[in-house]
Amino acid sequence: MIKNITSETLELIAQIDCCYFLMEEAGKRTEKPITPFERMIDDATGYGKMRDDKLREYLIDLARQIIECKKKIGADYSCDEKFMSELINLGGGKMNCQHELSKRFFDKHGYKCLDCGEYVKTNETTT
Repeated sequence: MIKNITSETLELIAQIDCCYFLMEEAGKRTEKPITPFERMIDDATGYGKMRDDKLREYLIDLARQIIECKKKIGADYSCDEKFMSELINLGGGKMNCQHELSKRFFDKHGYKCLDCGEYVKTNETTT
């Protein structure tokens, strides 16, 4: 029997589980075969690459959330970091950074973007 689990810990575990579920659902959507005609249109319009980039960014965001939750509960997150790093490398090692609010953390120097590592100017702080 598990003792001394706080509601915050249970919430973090639920968030981790939800992120893994969303990753699995995203994987199922990509397994759906497309016709040669659809592939030709995707290649001609660039939609296929755009869709892949959006999916990669979505998976990276989910992996980032998992890592943050696991850090808070003291669980091992090395496999998740490796997965996230491989996803980032699939895009040439760069993210299309737009400094989204959900992808920032605050340290002693101000708000830092988790995608590109730059400090972001906000209304609350300037760096």
